[in-house]
Amino acid sequence: MRGNACLLFVLLLQISAAEAGYVTPKIGGGQVGSGAEDPQLMIHIHVGYDSNSSSVHVGIDPGMPTLRALEPPDEFDPAEPWGVLGTKAYNYQYGWLASSFDFPPVGAWFWIEQLSATSGLETYQRPPASPSYAPIFGTEGTSTRWRWSGSMTHNAYAVQDPSLNLYEAEYRVYIGDDVTGEPLSGYTYAEITLQFNATPVLLADFDDDDDVDNADLLRWEGDFGSNSDSDADSDSDSDGFDFLIWQQETGSATTFPLATDRVPEPTSVVLMFAAMSALIAVRRRI
Repeated sequence: MRGNACLLFVLLLQISAAEAGYVTPKIGGGQVGSGAEDPQLMIHIHVGYDSNSSSVHVGIDPGMPTLRALEPPDEFDPAEPWGVLGTKAYNYQYGWLASSFDFPPVGAWFWIEQLSATSGLETYQRPPASPSYAPIFGTEGTSTRWRWSGSMTHNAYAVQDPSLNLYEAEYRVYIGDDVTGEPLSGYTYAEITLQFNATPVLLADFDDDDDVDNADLLRWEGDFGSNSDSDADSDSDSDGFDFLIWQQETGSATTFPLATDRVPEPTSVVLMFAAMSALIAVRRRI
């Protein structure tokens, strides 16, 4: 009986996982993997070292990857290492690759330091780096320095709800102490910038037409003060905070208001809120 109960429990777990739509990450983000789906699979960052000149050099293949989120019902199993990607848009096409067989002397090694990155861009290491999917390059408070093994490594880059079309990170590749990562004198370093395309998540796209424009403002005005679809901050009502999100996204969305369509200035927002609140109060008394 116990054996049958255990078997039934395992079957129920498998059925539950299947219904949840658990998937594993693919190189192109979302479920874009190999073959005709994405002809540009790997974008190698070629790292070399010339012992004669004690210099590091870096080059990169052409192409720009896209950060993509999973589409329902697909999701990541939170119990797996890659569960850290959650509902984020991600990609791991960029791969650090040794371009020569010349290595630094004993006690020195290749290190990569993130100099800057677009806010919200996270990085997690993947095999052969270990532990798998551990945060690196400042993600979750980690060090901005990362000891590269010298083997081809495709780290996973991710953004929760992208708000921009372009994300980037700048890196310095240098020779540092094999243990501490402190740069060693006498070596020349190299710098490189990685860029990612992204499709912004438009919270103020109230009419669901894939842009934020004056039509969304009209929808918000009609919904103001009620529990409606014009709720950009998900606090169960349409209010001034949702307007502020609309205003921010109108300036950065893919579709912009016409020049003749004036976007309300921040200084006039308070007056408009006061007027609309008064109107709503009068309507409630009636």
